[in-house]
Amino acid sequence: MTPLFFPIICCTTILNLKPADLAYTASAIDNDGTIYTRLTPKDESIGVVLSFGVQVSQNTKFLDYLERFKTDTGFGKAEPRRGRKSKMSDWVVIKHGEIPVLLKALLPYFRIKKEQAELEIEIVEKYSKLPRSSKELQARKSFESKCSRKFPRAKANTKKNAIKRAEGVYELLPLIDRLAKLNGGSNREVTGESAFKAMRKRGFLLDKEDYKSP
Repeated sequence: MTPLFFPIICCTTILNLKPADLAYTASAIDNDGTIYTRLTPKDESIGVVLSFGVQVSQNTKFLDYLERFKTDTGFGKAEPRRGRKSKMSDWVVIKHGEIPVLLKALLPYFRIKKEQAELEIEIVEKYSKLPRSSKELQARKSFESKCSRKFPRAKANTKKNAIKRAEGVYELLPLIDRLAKLNGGSNREVTGESAFKAMRKRGFLLDKEDYKSP
């Protein structure tokens, strides 16, 4: 079984936060944030790419407020959005190994997005055990370099591993659609159903039942 993509061995401050600080961070995500898994069609590999994130957004004049979350947790980036006209900034955590650690620490303090957090933890942890794509293997190598430590090698991105990854993503589609629905994303462009069609178009999941988004 492939270990979690980015094990947390670098300095992790969130585990030392006081309950009041954890509650403050969870409240910010509840009110000004989102917990998401996005599906993006890609004309390579299995035909779809998954991206994950925990994000809090504020007007750029409150960037210091967002930088506090980065400092307190040790996770993510806090920066203005690209584009001259944008007046918004975000604190966003996107690494596979950081998201479950963050959300598990905050789980007792969520009041609005607890179900989203539980779904995201399940999705990310299950996805992290699937065979890696070549792009993710490259990112893993970069992470190892920064942490000055090597982890067990993931297998090469062979056709066999691509099939396993597509089948794993197929099993996650109901969870991803459920998370999107909780986030009010019923009108999103790429649903679990369209992701399934993209993977089948690439020659995967030919023996699976057609998937229909609820």
